[in-house]
Amino acid sequence: MSEFRAIVSGNLGERLPHWNTDDSFSNLAMIVNGMLDEMETLIHSLAGVGNDIAHDLRTPLTRARLTPERGRTSAGTLEQLQTVADKTMDGLDQSLSIITAILRLAEIEKSQRSAGFGKVALADLVREVGDMYEPIAEEKVFLS
Repeated sequence: MSEFRAIVSGNLGERLPHWNTDDSFSNLAMIVNGMLDEMETLIHSLAGVGNDIAHDLRTPLTRARLTPERGRTSAGTLEQLQTVADKTMDGLDQSLSIITAILRLAEIEKSQRSAGFGKVALADLVREVGDMYEPIAEEKVFLS
């Protein structure tokens, strides 16, 4: 039971014990462990996406930062300063486009996920699962 508590508290590296037998409890534990494996994989891939986004934003933002700095020291005319300002705005616009696209994807994903959710009568569900597995558990106790 401590594995279950650890999983509920957020430790997705924990797994439920099972006995490589064909009984219902072992099958259920293997299904839950498979779901935990999938959740762990998705969480790690999300972290990778975050790193990719940071790298994609770093380049145009660095360019937007360096362009006016260089222009301040090397531009000799108003036209050259305007060119520097235009390049800086292009870099910032590129960064803003990336951020807008990410926010739009998150918005689309959120509405798709929300549409699939509904209210669950958890007490009824737990009662039903208990009723379903009670005869199996009693049989195991009787045979022990």
